[in-house]
Amino acid sequence: GAIVSGYKIPSLAISEMLMGWYTFEHAYSNIKLSDRITKNWVNFLNQAVDSQCVNHMSDSITFFENNNHKILVDKIKNDKLWYASYQKNALEQINTKVPFAIYQGEIDATVPKYATDKYINYACNKNIQLVYKTYSNTDHIAIIQASEKDYLEWIRDRFAGKVAPNNCSSIKK
Repeated sequence: GAIVSGYKIPSLAISEMLMGWYTFEHAYSNIKLSDRITKNWVNFLNQAVDSQCVNHMSDSITFFENNNHKILVDKIKNDKLWYASYQKNALEQINTKVPFAIYQGEIDATVPKYATDKYINYACNKNIQLVYKTYSNTDHIAIIQASEKDYLEWIRDRFAGKVAPNNCSSIKK
Protein backbone atom coordinates (compact mmCIF):
# COMPACT_ATOMS: atom_id res chain seq x y z
CA GLY A 1 0.00 0.00 0.00
CA ALA A 2 0.89 3.66 -0.13
CA ILE A 3 0.70 6.55 2.30
CA VAL A 4 -1.62 9.30 1.05
CA SER A 5 -2.27 12.30 3.30
CA GLY A 6 -1.09 10.28 6.29
CA TYR A 7 -3.31 7.25 5.60
CA LYS A 8 -2.11 3.84 4.43
CA ILE A 9 -4.19 2.96 1.36
CA PRO A 10 -4.05 -0.43 -0.41
CA SER A 11 -2.15 -0.36 -3.71
CA LEU A 12 -5.19 -1.61 -5.65
CA ALA A 13 -7.20 1.40 -4.45
CA ILE A 14 -4.32 3.71 -5.39
CA SER A 15 -4.07 2.20 -8.87
CA GLU A 16 -7.84 2.61 -9.39
CA MET A 17 -7.65 6.23 -8.21
CA LEU A 18 -4.69 6.99 -10.49
CA MET A 19 -6.32 5.33 -13.49
CA GLY A 20 -9.45 7.36 -12.82
CA TRP A 21 -7.45 10.59 -12.68
CA TYR A 22 -5.62 9.54 -15.86
CA THR A 23 -8.93 9.19 -17.73
CA PHE A 24 -10.16 12.54 -16.40
CA GLU A 25 -7.01 14.25 -17.64
CA HIS A 26 -7.65 12.86 -21.11
CA ALA A 27 -11.34 13.77 -21.04
CA TYR A 28 -10.87 17.36 -19.82
CA SER A 29 -8.14 19.52 -21.33
CA ASN A 30 -8.17 22.02 -18.45
CA ILE A 31 -6.93 19.58 -15.78
CA LYS A 32 -3.63 17.75 -15.55
CA LEU A 33 -2.30 14.84 -13.51
CA SER A 34 0.46 17.16 -12.33
CA ASP A 35 -2.25 19.20 -10.54
CA ARG A 36 -2.51 16.31 -8.07
CA ILE A 37 0.44 13.95 -8.30
CA THR A 38 4.21 14.40 -8.44
CA LYS A 39 6.20 14.34 -11.65
CA ASN A 40 7.62 10.89 -10.82
CA TRP A 41 4.10 9.50 -10.48
CA VAL A 42 2.89 11.21 -13.67
CA ASN A 43 5.77 9.58 -15.56
CA PHE A 44 5.10 6.22 -13.91
CA LEU A 45 1.38 6.39 -14.71
CA ASN A 46 1.86 7.41 -18.33
CA GLN A 47 4.06 4.35 -18.85
CA ALA A 48 2.06 1.92 -16.73
CA VAL A 49 -1.38 2.64 -18.18
CA ASP A 50 -0.31 1.50 -21.64
CA SER A 51 0.89 -1.90 -20.51
CA GLN A 52 -0.63 -2.88 -17.16
CA CYS A 53 -4.01 -3.91 -15.85
CA VAL A 54 -5.15 -2.46 -12.54
CA ASN A 55 -3.90 -5.51 -10.58
CA HIS A 56 -0.44 -5.47 -12.16
CA MET A 57 -0.29 -1.73 -11.67
CA SER A 58 -1.04 -2.16 -7.96
CA ASP A 59 2.05 -4.40 -7.69
CA SER A 60 4.10 -1.76 -9.47
CA ILE A 61 2.70 0.90 -7.14
CA THR A 62 3.81 -1.13 -4.13
CA PHE A 63 7.31 -1.35 -5.58
CA PHE A 64 7.33 2.34 -6.56
CA GLU A 65 5.98 3.47 -3.19
CA ASN A 66 8.44 1.27 -1.29
CA ASN A 67 11.21 3.21 -3.02
CA ASN A 68 9.98 6.37 -1.28
CA HIS A 69 8.29 8.09 -4.20
CA LYS A 70 5.76 10.57 -2.80
CA ILE A 71 2.38 10.44 -4.60
CA LEU A 72 0.59 13.74 -4.03
CA VAL A 73 2.01 17.17 -4.76
CA ASP A 74 2.46 19.50 -1.77
CA LYS A 75 -0.28 21.85 -2.97
CA ILE A 76 -3.06 20.48 -5.17
CA LYS A 77 -3.84 22.82 -8.08
CA ASN A 78 -7.05 23.50 -10.02
CA ASP A 79 -9.23 21.89 -7.37
CA LYS A 80 -12.36 23.70 -8.63
CA LEU A 81 -11.75 22.47 -12.19
CA TRP A 82 -11.30 18.90 -10.95
CA TYR A 83 -14.46 19.19 -8.88
CA ALA A 84 -16.38 20.50 -11.90
CA SER A 85 -15.20 17.54 -13.98
CA TYR A 86 -16.38 15.16 -11.24
CA GLN A 87 -19.76 16.87 -11.20
CA LYS A 88 -20.11 16.41 -14.97
CA ASN A 89 -19.62 12.68 -14.45
CA ALA A 90 -21.75 12.31 -11.33
CA LEU A 91 -24.31 9.54 -11.25
CA GLU A 92 -27.19 11.97 -11.61
CA GLN A 93 -25.78 13.33 -14.88
CA ILE A 94 -25.81 10.02 -16.72
CA ASN A 95 -29.06 9.38 -18.56
CA THR A 96 -28.70 6.94 -21.40
CA LYS A 97 -31.31 6.10 -24.00
CA VAL A 98 -29.54 2.86 -24.91
CA PRO A 99 -30.52 -0.40 -23.16
CA PHE A 100 -27.73 -2.12 -21.32
CA ALA A 101 -26.90 -5.11 -19.17
CA ILE A 102 -24.94 -5.14 -15.91
CA TYR A 103 -23.49 -8.33 -14.47
CA GLN A 104 -22.24 -7.97 -10.90
CA GLY A 105 -20.22 -10.29 -8.71
CA GLU A 106 -21.53 -10.26 -5.16
CA ILE A 107 -18.01 -10.33 -3.68
CA ASP A 108 -16.49 -7.85 -6.13
CA ALA A 109 -14.09 -5.57 -4.24
CA THR A 110 -13.17 -3.54 -7.34
CA VAL A 111 -16.74 -2.47 -8.15
CA PRO A 112 -18.63 -3.19 -4.93
CA LYS A 113 -22.20 -4.48 -5.24
CA TYR A 114 -23.54 -1.65 -3.08
CA ALA A 115 -22.20 0.91 -5.59
CA THR A 116 -23.75 -0.93 -8.52
CA ASP A 117 -27.02 -1.27 -6.60
CA LYS A 118 -27.01 2.50 -6.06
CA TYR A 119 -26.66 3.11 -9.78
CA ILE A 120 -29.26 0.45 -10.64
CA ASN A 121 -31.79 2.09 -8.32
CA TYR A 122 -31.05 5.48 -9.87
CA ALA A 123 -31.25 4.13 -13.44
CA CYS A 124 -34.49 2.25 -12.84
CA ASN A 125 -36.07 5.33 -11.25
CA LYS A 126 -35.10 7.26 -14.41
CA ASN A 127 -36.71 4.54 -16.58
CA ILE A 128 -33.39 3.53 -18.11
CA GLN A 129 -33.86 0.16 -19.77
CA LEU A 130 -31.52 -2.41 -18.27
CA VAL A 131 -30.91 -5.96 -17.19
CA TYR A 132 -29.15 -6.45 -13.86
CA LYS A 133 -27.97 -9.84 -12.69
CA THR A 134 -25.77 -10.75 -9.73
CA TYR A 135 -23.60 -13.82 -9.23
CA SER A 136 -22.90 -15.22 -5.76
CA ASN A 137 -19.33 -15.95 -4.69
CA THR A 138 -18.04 -14.07 -7.76
CA ASP A 139 -15.44 -11.31 -7.80
CA HIS A 140 -14.37 -8.76 -10.42
CA ILE A 141 -12.23 -11.24 -12.36
CA ALA A 142 -14.48 -14.30 -12.14
CA ILE A 143 -17.55 -12.33 -13.30
CA ILE A 144 -16.31 -12.47 -16.89
CA GLN A 145 -16.53 -16.24 -17.06
CA ALA A 146 -19.53 -16.54 -14.74
CA SER A 147 -21.66 -14.17 -16.83
CA GLU A 148 -20.37 -15.16 -20.28
CA LYS A 149 -23.45 -17.16 -21.32
CA ASP A 150 -25.75 -14.34 -20.22
CA TYR A 151 -23.92 -11.43 -21.83
CA LEU A 152 -23.29 -13.28 -25.09
CA GLU A 153 -26.98 -14.10 -25.33
CA TRP A 154 -27.88 -10.47 -24.52
CA ILE A 155 -25.55 -9.21 -27.27
CA ARG A 156 -26.77 -11.84 -29.79
CA ASP A 157 -30.36 -10.81 -29.14
CA ARG A 158 -29.58 -7.13 -29.79
CA PHE A 159 -27.98 -8.01 -33.14
CA ALA A 160 -30.98 -10.19 -33.94
CA GLY A 161 -33.24 -7.17 -33.44
CA LYS A 162 -34.99 -8.52 -30.34
CA VAL A 163 -36.30 -5.96 -27.87
CA ALA A 164 -33.97 -5.61 -24.91
CA PRO A 165 -35.43 -6.94 -21.67
CA ASN A 166 -35.82 -4.72 -18.63
CA ASN A 167 -35.90 -6.22 -15.16
CA CYS A 168 -36.20 -2.97 -13.19
CA SER A 169 -39.67 -3.97 -11.98
CA SER A 170 -38.21 -7.01 -10.20
CA ILE A 171 -35.31 -5.15 -8.57
CA LYS A 172 -35.73 -4.00 -4.96
CA LYS A 173 -35.66 -0.20 -4.81
